[in-house]
Amino acid sequence: MGERIHFYEDIEVGDEIEELEICPTTADVVRYVEVARMQSGRFTDDAYARNEGLPGAIIPGNMSLGFLSRMVTEFFPTGTLRNLTANFRATVPHNTPLICGGVVTEKQEEQGRHLVFCDVLMSNEAGDRYVQGTAQVALPTRQSGGDC
Repeated sequence: MGERIHFYEDIEVGDEIEELEICPTTADVVRYVEVARMQSGRFTDDAYARNEGLPGAIIPGNMSLGFLSRMVTEFFPTGTLRNLTANFRATVPHNTPLICGGVVTEKQEEQGRHLVFCDVLMSNEAGDRYVQGTAQVALPTRQSGGDC
């Protein structure tokens, strides 16, 4: 693991969030949909997904959001993820190396909270964008002793 940001004072607009590289397998997706009780074959069966007009079985949107959330919370381990939005640009296939990344776009102090705003993105190695969105993280300051 690389650099992690623990305090509001340690991050600046333009700083990049450390990337999360992940390659969800079909087995990973099957386990996810079983636990989440998602009964659609579009997530686990290529033939079923193709019958619905998809190129093959796809990763559920909530699973993609989980990867983006993981990236943000691992980078800001003392922070609180207050908001995560997403725009799904394309279906996400199984067994494809994915890169989750982000950049800090704004810092703001609001009602005693120290907030960091980020643009986040999930893409493949070729740069095709699957999911893009924003994240808002509340971080503690050094003076606050760790309280957001």
